[in-house]
Amino acid sequence: MFQFSGGLLAGQHDNQKERSPPARPIPVTFPSLDPPEPSLQAPPQSWTRDSGPGVAAHFLGLKKPSDVNLDTLALLNVSFQPECDFETLLASVSDDASSYLPPRSWLKAPDQNTATATEPGTKLLCNGRRVPDHNEFYLRAREVCFSNGDAFANLTRKPMGEKVPLRLAHFRKFWEGLDNMAYYWDNSLDEYLPPKLDVNDGNADSVSLDHRDETQASTLPTSTSPSDGEPRKKVKTEPTTDEKAIMPSDPVASNGAALPSDSPVSASRALPARAAPPKAPWEVNAAAMPEKPADLSKGSYKGYRIGNGAEMPDSYRLETGPVLGVQCRADTGFGSSGDLQADSVLDTVRELGGLLLLAQERAREGKTEKKAGEGKWWTTTHRWGGGPGGEVGEGKGASDAPVPHQATKADHSMAGRSRDGSKLRRKPTPAEIWKTLKPGNPLWDPKVVYEAIGKDHYLQFLAEGTLPQEPPADPDWFSPKLQRTRWFDLFDVDDRTEAMRGIWGIMNYLMRTHEEEDVLMTNT
Repeated sequence: MFQFSGGLLAGQHDNQKERSPPARPIPVTFPSLDPPEPSLQAPPQSWTRDSGPGVAAHFLGLKKPSDVNLDTLALLNVSFQPECDFETLLASVSDDASSYLPPRSWLKAPDQNTATATEPGTKLLCNGRRVPDHNEFYLRAREVCFSNGDAFANLTRKPMGEKVPLRLAHFRKFWEGLDNMAYYWDNSLDEYLPPKLDVNDGNADSVSLDHRDETQASTLPTSTSPSDGEPRKKVKTEPTTDEKAIMPSDPVASNGAALPSDSPVSASRALPARAAPPKAPWEVNAAAMPEKPADLSKGSYKGYRIGNGAEMPDSYRLETGPVLGVQCRADTGFGSSGDLQADSVLDTVRELGGLLLLAQERAREGKTEKKAGEGKWWTTTHRWGGGPGGEVGEGKGASDAPVPHQATKADHSMAGRSRDGSKLRRKPTPAEIWKTLKPGNPLWDPKVVYEAIGKDHYLQFLAEGTLPQEPPADPDWFSPKLQRTRWFDLFDVDDRTEAMRGIWGIMNYLMRTHEEEDVLMTNT
């Protein structure tokens, strides 16, 4: 007996069977930001001058999202760099990026004749394990190279004819999430059918089948679905103006490291228009009349989707793109408020906030958490205000005084025992809790090993508002650089394999040994 994950939609919908039409596909708009120029020669004047609110005061004054503006970004003094590939991204932190990033040739099967056994002294990760080689990378990468249709068919255990059945081991969870996403994003099989007309009703409004063509063009990703052995055929057609996605020339998404985007990057694509059958006589007579827009909600639908991207549960997105330390949000229509720049600024500040929070947590390396109130008099000294009725629980007229109870023989026999005979755990009374003096609960996870990254003096200024007394070794400590990659479409084989190669290299760098880190610090 096989058990699928609770939210798996694979095999629950027949793309060849007519059903109620889902919502129309939605276009996707990426952020487009014109960032303020940072101060690169010295800390910005807003950090040193007394007039005007400081960094902490400005952020404390943000009450609603519309309060975030370009001044907020200017206070952070971040240097935004254009999108780059993974080689450039890793070269900014290491002189030898190729030692961490797998070469593209690793996406092909290794030559077993030239493969050599692992020699002693091979590079190790910080956890003591050996750095994965070509064989281990290819074993996992080949699973993301499968076509969408073949992988989806594997989830439903659909016969694949003469093809060898696939084996989804390492990326099965990814494919389950991608299949669920396809039910909202994959519009390659969309076929909206008009309402069926009663031919006996001569007054019925005619609905042209050509309206089906208008529903085909969109900006959503296309993929292969597990249809009955027939691949999806796509022919480029020119979409109408209102169906083209707003694609900024230089969008800025401050995702820090390379993150697989939950939004598509492809331009408008459409299926070929279907040839309409010859018109009936009553349709010919109505040809000269103004054509009414087709009411697709009263018709039927054949295809893959059961909704559009805006209706997809967030869990499907989270279960599909591995996110490196930032966040995975459901935003798709930047600029829908009428101000694309304002939406892009807010998105950037949110991403920077996530990065800075992560950096502050990692800066706990080598430190011990100091609990709130630890060592203070209010967590060590008993006190009582001296009001009437005595101290809490003393029974001198206090409202929570114990109620007199006449003890019985049954009470003595069951003392300290519950009805099933087990020991009864007595909960402390409110008075006992009030008298207990201790500091607040810990907030740091004792099982997490924190390792600091980034510019510590920059974080210290943001948290404490004080500049370092001595100039740091890094002259650019007050302006961290933010790099990002392009957007990746996980429905596209080339995009998702490149995204995996980049994530593999980033994780390889983050898990380097401390000896390598010392060498990097010496070289820089």
